Amino acid sequence: MFQSFQFGDEVNGAMGQILKIGTCILGLFFGSVVPGMSADNPSDGLSPDKIVELQVCTDDKLRVKFLCNPDWALETEADAMLIVISEDPAVTMTIAKSKSPVIFLGQLTKEALQEMGQYAEGFSQEKAKLASGDAIKVQGFSREFPEIRLLDYYLLHDLSLYSVLFSVNPKEKFDDFGPLLNQIADSFGFLE
Repeated sequence: MFQSFQFGDEVNGAMGQILKIGTCILGLFFGSVVPGMSADNPSDGLSPDKIVELQVCTDDKLRVKFLCNPDWALETEADAMLIVISEDPAVTMTIAKSKSPVIFLGQLTKEALQEMGQYAEGFSQEKAKLASGDAIKVQGFSREFPEIRLLDYYLLHDLSLYSVLFSVNPKEKFDDFGPLLNQIADSFGFLE
């Protein structure tokens, strides 16, 4: 199911496929323990009052950088990188890059976003800044897994559509992790 994260892994494919694969990964993750992680290990969970030491992490293939903790598990599945921030509650970050026919953010209409992100009805979208550029920020819930709350960003860089996707399960824990997720999103950038 998962393979070890390697900085040289290929990341190609259509954004819709990336997000559908990501949703499948999240569904599998939220339904079971990720291989290599133990439910008995206290470091697998992250309480909101626990101080998390972050450092700059990079991926040469995706050409991205962001704040992370070196103890977080990094996994890849086809066209996406999954970072497991916490197992209980389940908090993840997915980064994906796609060669896409999208050439400006205005093409990401509410209908296109709903289909791409598999969002339940009632999600919100707004303009945002990410990686010193324009982005679309989406907040909502998973259509297939309504117990999951989502915070997603979509942006264009070098003719590719990038997505930075956060999820929290159960959704009631989202506010506890909001400051950490915002700190990670604010740190996201591209390698020169």
